[in-house]
Amino acid sequence: MKKRWIVLFLALGSIIFLTLLIVIAIPFSNFLPGFIERETFMKDFDLELKGRIIEIKADKSLSIACLKVEESNYKEFRMENDRFFIRVKDSLAVLIYNTMPGNSPRYYMYENGTELLINYKNNWQVLVIENGDTVDISPIWNYPTRDYLNNSCIPN
Repeated sequence: MKKRWIVLFLALGSIIFLTLLIVIAIPFSNFLPGFIERETFMKDFDLELKGRIIEIKADKSLSIACLKVEESNYKEFRMENDRFFIRVKDSLAVLIYNTMPGNSPRYYMYENGTELLINYKNNWQVLVIENGDTVDISPIWNYPTRDYLNNSCIPN
């Protein structure tokens, strides 16, 4: 009987300890490199762009979309690091996006001709527009870019 109480006490103690550890660790997550990098990215990213996808190249879980720019607050824009990439040059833009299923069923199903509104009014979102209506909203995410730049419609 004593062994059962000891095992029960140790199990409850372990659960309480892990819960406290998680609760204490949450405030410190703001100092993790990924969080700091995301905050810096959001602060520095001020591109607003409206464009239509003219070409998509898929590579495993990420795709490269080439957009024909209709409106942009930059004639030339380049933001790239090891986690995010977008480039605008003249009337073309390149965006790397995730093709794995997310919360939105349409998020990874962009097609040629899809109209995108990127970072409209600095909301850090990608809006999919059809017939003037917003049909999908997804956040702008950071992904490892690897060598996608070489395969884009705006090469180095």
